[in-house]
Amino acid sequence: MNIFPAKKQWKSWTLPSKASYIGVVLSLVLFAIGFLINEYSSIYVRESDQPKLVIRTQNKPYLRYKVVSNNGIEFSYELSFNNSGKNSAINIKYSYVRQKLVIGDKTIVQVNYTSDSDNLPSKAGYIAPTKLISGDKFFQIFQLKGNGLRIDQIKSLINDYEHGQLSVIIDIGIEYDDAITLKKYNSTEILKIYKNMDSILNKT
Repeated sequence: MNIFPAKKQWKSWTLPSKASYIGVVLSLVLFAIGFLINEYSSIYVRESDQPKLVIRTQNKPYLRYKVVSNNGIEFSYELSFNNSGKNSAINIKYSYVRQKLVIGDKTIVQVNYTSDSDNLPSKAGYIAPTKLISGDKFFQIFQLKGNGLRIDQIKSLINDYEHGQLSVIIDIGIEYDDAITLKKYNSTEILKIYKNMDSILNKT
């Protein structure tokens, strides 16, 4: 059975039959156009609602320290990860965590954890939740340790910390999927953290 009439058949149809056929064809075309517009609009809305993890420091003092026995010191700070998008984020994981202990412009210690190496972020205890719904947050404490130091070196670090000369620079990347579209996304941030202040050096 042919959907489109032959030329001879078309000529033999009455005017009402031709009008009915054209009406059916137009209805089908308009239905298809409406369906495609609706489908593409839905895809656009779902993608514009993508999850977005925003990384920020938490609670003053932003950078803290703790003397470990007589020959070590540990600096720590807390970051929050807020999903500011509408869709939930799933399969969240750290792709890298790179930290530097800096005095002025001089790097004293550097530690890197990356997901494509033997030094995984999870080995340092940096594990994200599997799911983060819209508007929700999770918190993570990061540490940077110095061991085998002399007492005078520890005192010097504490003095630089108290006078705002010591900071930690963290370059952090986190990956996640959109729970609705299953598309992959990532957020990165480079923060410079002092005792009483912080600054965003770069973010995407």
